[in-house]
Amino acid sequence: MAWKRFKKREACAAGECTDHTPLCSALIDDAVARGLPGAFTFDGYFTSATVLNHMQSQQRAYVGDLKLNRPVVYDGREQSLQAVARQLPWAAKKPVRMGQRRYWYLRKQRRIPDVDQPVRVVLFGKARGDQDASKALVSNRLGGEVIRMILVYR
Repeated sequence: MAWKRFKKREACAAGECTDHTPLCSALIDDAVARGLPGAFTFDGYFTSATVLNHMQSQQRAYVGDLKLNRPVVYDGREQSLQAVARQLPWAAKKPVRMGQRRYWYLRKQRRIPDVDQPVRVVLFGKARGDQDASKALVSNRLGGEVIRMILVYR
């Protein structure tokens, strides 16, 4: 793959710069055209509705980091992921072990505004009693295990 260098818009000649979202979509299209196997992984900067919808249109699996201030539909209204994490009972959290560390997670199928398909959101906490989430992952694979999502994301 050719490396893409990001520049500030002010440093580009007129019409030379491309925004991150179309550039990400072009890189996804290139990987699909080349037939590269596996699921796509990306950080929270690229988990916009446009990129998630484009990924779904390519019929490829993805696991991405989701910012905790991102709104999701929960209990009939839009709320941030962190607000949703605070409402969930601690007894519902399940343990997952990665190496020597144990994390606690909750997983739910949710709707994200402007995303055309339902997604699975997994909220992680460092301790079972934590009210706040420390990390969130999103995937278009609605089945499957959490440990697989973690391994794909790593």
